[in-house]
Amino acid sequence: MQVKRIYTQKKPGFDIESKQLLEDLKESLKIENLEDVVLLNRYDVMGISDEVLDKAKHTIFSEPQVELCFEEEYVFEKSDAVFAVEYLPGQFDQREYSLSECLRVANRGR
Repeated sequence: MQVKRIYTQKKPGFDIESKQLLEDLKESLKIENLEDVVLLNRYDVMGISDEVLDKAKHTIFSEPQVELCFEEEYVFEKSDAVFAVEYLPGQFDQREYSLSECLRVANRGR
């Protein structure tokens, strides 16, 4: 079964959380030359059709008014420092649960 990857990112002006994290990192960790922080949500999806995924990208995974949506690949620069955060195995993830329920409905219960 093929895994499809979706990234979402808040549009400029709506990226309040990333701006707050930038200031927190500069202040708390004294990383004064840090210029920007980009927060992405990454979703790995399988078991749905391309048609359902196309509809879900801009209804379930993202809010088109405030978020950008990228499919399969997000291009990072060589100079970017990248790290990920995820829940521990077995730890409840409300976002994952809600998305899976919405996708189940969109995929007609399959």
